[in-house]
Amino acid sequence: MVGHRTRCASGSHFDLCHIPQFEHGFLVSGSTGTRTTPTIMDSLPFEFADDVKTLIAKEVLQMDFWEHRAGKTSQMFAKKLRNLTVLPISNTRCLYRLEDSKGNVEPAQLCQPMWDAYGVSLIFVHTRLARKVEELEMDSKEFRILRNIISKSLRPIACYVHIDAVSPVILSLLNAVPRFFNIFVKCSSSISETICNSVRAQALSELYLKSYNMTDDLFSCLQTFIENCNFESLQLYGNPRDIVRDDELVNLLQEKALDIARKGKFVELQVDSSVSMFWEGVEYCSYKEIFMGSLMLRVLPTPVEFPLFLSEKTEKRQY
Repeated sequence: MVGHRTRCASGSHFDLCHIPQFEHGFLVSGSTGTRTTPTIMDSLPFEFADDVKTLIAKEVLQMDFWEHRAGKTSQMFAKKLRNLTVLPISNTRCLYRLEDSKGNVEPAQLCQPMWDAYGVSLIFVHTRLARKVEELEMDSKEFRILRNIISKSLRPIACYVHIDAVSPVILSLLNAVPRFFNIFVKCSSSISETICNSVRAQALSELYLKSYNMTDDLFSCLQTFIENCNFESLQLYGNPRDIVRDDELVNLLQEKALDIARKGKFVELQVDSSVSMFWEGVEYCSYKEIFMGSLMLRVLPTPVEFPLFLSEKTEKRQY
């Protein structure tokens, strides 16, 4: 398999043959299959080896394509991705369904062998909708299996919570997520600890809060979030001028927008209906009738989604 390399999204090459394999704390040679002489760095706990593989997966899963190969390496990444919908009935009872990207529902009951075969790419929590699909009852056994599937998912998980209060059962499922891609939550107070823990672990890229109470802890959490290297988007719905620390938060985002823009990235900043876009040393200011009452900071490598066609009413200035 020597010479089989693939290109990551970043442009660098990564050789799947070079993923470290561990057996009982010993580093195993990928070419010979034999153990190397153990050193302090080689004699590692199994949990550490799992963490290393998860970090490697973050880069590998950004590839445009990769070869399926026999053995543990391919098994580690060849998971069937499913969307998990959870419908709370009470604080202790939930219904659920697993679907693929085309909406096909997983018909079988959950079983332990699914731990390694399945991964979750999206968690959607909401009240019951009028659908022909019948959800399954989540008993204690299925709860444990779902939690294990979530915790072993290698891809970042998108999370949408469209309910006001989150039960302990659902909160436990969310706390099992190793890395979020985004979190959209209707009421942030019910999962504020989950959000802050993900931010501190740098395990979140996008955050959308529809309803929130700007406590000191949440403000500190947002400060940390926009400083994270994997930060991409923050959006707070509702009038930013009505929150307790309104000016302080707005000033913080304005300063961060300029700081990121000076590093060569495209930045969009929205305060209520006023929108500023920063690109290549120029600030473009415009006015939006839609999405009023919103505070948003978004970062992109280039303005691919926003062709900067300047109208006569658009203000343009250097920064």
